[in-house]
Amino acid sequence: MDNTPPPPTKGKRGKPRQKFDLELAEKLAARGLSYKQLAIALGMNIKTVKKHRTLNPAPQKAIDNRPSSG
Repeated sequence: MDNTPPPPTKGKRGKPRQKFDLELAEKLAARGLSYKQLAIALGMNIKTVKKHRTLNPAPQKAIDNRPSSG
């Protein structure tokens, strides 16, 4: 048996890109979730949620229009 590792594959490295579910983000934001809570609920890192917030105005509005807690 040959125990040599397979040759490296060409292509992108790292995790596959996740789709940002705007509809779910809007629903969760309407419930008053914070950015950290949104990230956990969406299964993403908080940096990813904030990146989507800056790249697309729709998620930013959904997240920023959440009711304030208090």
